[in-house]
Amino acid sequence: MHKGWDDGWLGFWGGYLGAIIGVVGALMAIQPQLSYEKKRFKKESTSRDKELEEEKKARKSEQVDNTFFNLLNLFISQQNSLILEKNPNRDLFEDMLEKIKENSKVAYREQGLCYFYKNKSDLLFLLDKALKASETYVDTKMPILKEVERESLETMSELDWAVTTPKNYGSLDFKDVYFESIRIKNIRNLKEDIENEEFFELNSSSSELIGVDKLLNNLNFVIHRNKLIEPEDKNSVMQIYHLLEGYTEVKQNVELEEERKKDVVEKAQASYHKQVGSYFRIFHRIIKYLNENVNDREIKKNYIGFLRANMNENQMAMLFYNINYTARGAGAIDELKRTGFFGEKGELNDMESAHFFSPETLVWGKYDLKKMQEFC
Repeated sequence: MHKGWDDGWLGFWGGYLGAIIGVVGALMAIQPQLSYEKKRFKKESTSRDKELEEEKKARKSEQVDNTFFNLLNLFISQQNSLILEKNPNRDLFEDMLEKIKENSKVAYREQGLCYFYKNKSDLLFLLDKALKASETYVDTKMPILKEVERESLETMSELDWAVTTPKNYGSLDFKDVYFESIRIKNIRNLKEDIENEEFFELNSSSSELIGVDKLLNNLNFVIHRNKLIEPEDKNSVMQIYHLLEGYTEVKQNVELEEERKKDVVEKAQASYHKQVGSYFRIFHRIIKYLNENVNDREIKKNYIGFLRANMNENQMAMLFYNINYTARGAGAIDELKRTGFFGEKGELNDMESAHFFSPETLVWGKYDLKKMQEFC
């Protein structure tokens, strides 16, 4: 009985272990095939994902391309509409640039006067010394003049020297005292005008001397042929004279203050806002669109090249001034950073190497180029 039971039990376990061994053997046999199929599926899946990604990129690129050129066409259309019908060779941008240049001349002179008034005590001190020297000279000469000459001078003095220059001066002493008396009057008037800050600039085409020009003219009269001023004092006056004269020159060695530039540009654009506002907004929208949808720097650079190729230097210059010096255009500053829109850094070191601008176009020359480097 036990023997039969043992045989059954051994048979059971033998069959069971055989089945297990069979399954394990089968699994071992098909494992390589399963591994191969898994790798093939993964490879095919990756390939499909890559194809889909490439297709997605291609569609995106095509969409960006179409949108960009649609915006560019709109931009060009807006640009062409701004050309004056009466004179196709002169557009609004050139008109605005000319106004900036004219306003800038006045702004420079105002800046010069402002600087002068802050430091006027130096000149007033020198004028005091010149006045005393002239008064002492006249007091010394008066006793040796003829009575009739003294009476003549007294009469002219009472009339505040508003008389016709004598045709016959008589003695040389009389002539010297006469001209020195005129100088004394002018020095006193000049001192008073400086103390009261009577010199100011105007946007005027009048031939009458005003502001810096008038101040320079009056200073010139004080020092011209004035042998009574000490050489070192005369040199000091001349330094002030040349400093002021520098603010009247075409090529400035001093940069116009930021707030004055803003005022100059705002005034120049004031009467054109309705006409050019849309133009500037479309430009801003194009740059913003490229920044949001094009990550590749070289591709973006090509798009910007297309945009820039459809603009002349007057339009580019006005975009620069609008963006940097008006509240309306300031929003585009960050969008243009790192685009090199106005040129690469190496092209903006000086006017000779500036690729997109001529010296006649940029109002503030080298100072504009320096500002443009911030967009590289």
